[in-house]
Amino acid sequence: MELTEEEKEKRLEEAVLSETPEEVRRIYKELGGVEFSGVALGRACAFRGIDMVKTLVECGASFRYIGEEENFPVDNWSRIVEGETKVDFSLLLFPKSQLAYKKNPLKDKEYLPVSKLAEVLDYLCGNAEKTGVFPKRLLYFSIRYNYREYYDVLKKHGVSISEDCQMLFAAPYVFMESIKLKNFTELYGLVLKEMNAETIKIDRVLVDVTFESAVYPECLEFILEHFIGFNKNTMLKAIIHNDAISCLAIVEELGWLKHPKRRDYMIKYALDNEKNESLAWLLDFKNRTADLKAEQEAAEKETERTLNADPNSVRELRKMWKFKKREDNTIIIKAYKGKSSEIVVPQKIGNSIVTALGFGTFEPGFKKSKHKEITKITLPDTIEDIAAFAFIDCDMLTEVNIPEKLTAISRGMLYSTKLKDIVIGGNVKIIDGSAFYNCSELKSVKLCEGVREIGDYAFYLCTQLERIELPRSLVKIAGNESESIFYGCKKLTAYVYEGSYAEVYCRNAGIRYEYINEN
Repeated sequence: MELTEEEKEKRLEEAVLSETPEEVRRIYKELGGVEFSGVALGRACAFRGIDMVKTLVECGASFRYIGEEENFPVDNWSRIVEGETKVDFSLLLFPKSQLAYKKNPLKDKEYLPVSKLAEVLDYLCGNAEKTGVFPKRLLYFSIRYNYREYYDVLKKHGVSISEDCQMLFAAPYVFMESIKLKNFTELYGLVLKEMNAETIKIDRVLVDVTFESAVYPECLEFILEHFIGFNKNTMLKAIIHNDAISCLAIVEELGWLKHPKRRDYMIKYALDNEKNESLAWLLDFKNRTADLKAEQEAAEKETERTLNADPNSVRELRKMWKFKKREDNTIIIKAYKGKSSEIVVPQKIGNSIVTALGFGTFEPGFKKSKHKEITKITLPDTIEDIAAFAFIDCDMLTEVNIPEKLTAISRGMLYSTKLKDIVIGGNVKIIDGSAFYNCSELKSVKLCEGVREIGDYAFYLCTQLERIELPRSLVKIAGNESESIFYGCKKLTAYVYEGSYAEVYCRNAGIRYEYINEN
């Protein structure tokens, strides 16, 4: 009885683990070839060594799939085959990889020593055309999982990361799942080398491991030399939290603690968190360096300035808002830095008019947990543009006005807020996708004449929505009867004009509707 392709693959995989290279050669010939031999070859690489790998390759085995596309994600352990992802079994060479942990069922098998694996890697790269390995991907993972032996082999073969892949190294949080602190400087030394750069710009995801590493003097010095964009206060907290006294001495030399406000804030942080060693060091530092009389006089002057300050001055507004002046001399507000629950967005900052809110302006995410307490936002009529997700997850927000000059409700603009009702004026032409997604308290919506389009998922999971008025001007609603923008709105009745586009949409999507009385 002739074996199926799946049975052939299984037979070869079993033989690789238990038979001699000569017997595997015989079996391969007996099978008449195997459509996909990547699993068998991967296991040979990981558990049997160079002789078995050579035997398989000489027989025709490789990691390629039939119909495999040339484009592939360097940082992923999948290959793309006719639009679908398939496992890249060449990554069984990496015992620390996700593939080794999740896709290899042979938990009882011991990996070969790294020196033997490097020998296999050398052969695979020297025969890349036949073996179907992607050397650039292997280089990436050799850095990610800190296999210096592999890295050296790949560089011997002249492998480098191309410019289109350097973005992976520019956002090096991808390495975080496998990094060990003792390897921090070595790994990022390789990252910088592959980027052909002197510095790495820190990002949100990289923050935690960076500051965890900063408690070791050699890592801290590396970070200070090669990382840009980190927050000094956050790093100081990490140092204090770990009572890393030697690191406090380093930042003292850099002048990080010379400002009295920062120094006293860190003393309070150490006291509140019972970091006694750091507290003792900081108090000693204050006693050694502080001019207490001068600091007292400066504090009194600052208090007087604050009491007499104009709340609408640029200096005071900078304390509340992060903003940027644009080429046309108007202002875009990028972030809210205050703590008020009821906010009035300024119409002008200095002599410039505020015309726009940036992406995620009020998002209560990174460092902005207070934004979750915002209940009301008043926007000036000068606002012409509000970027995507401006108010996302402000989950106490019940009131916000729509400025007259606004022409679009941007994607995710009011995502997961607690609005109860809203009127969208006719100057707004588009309500973009997910604009009111999961507004779980929203009960009533009126779209005035002029609104033309509603995007995908716009009112998804607005579970309390009872009434929405849809104008004659509406000509496009995303989705279809099986994917309505009103998914989860079980209480909804739409009010439409007879013969309108909105009526046709509601009828086709199975949404309850009534006609608007035109008398």
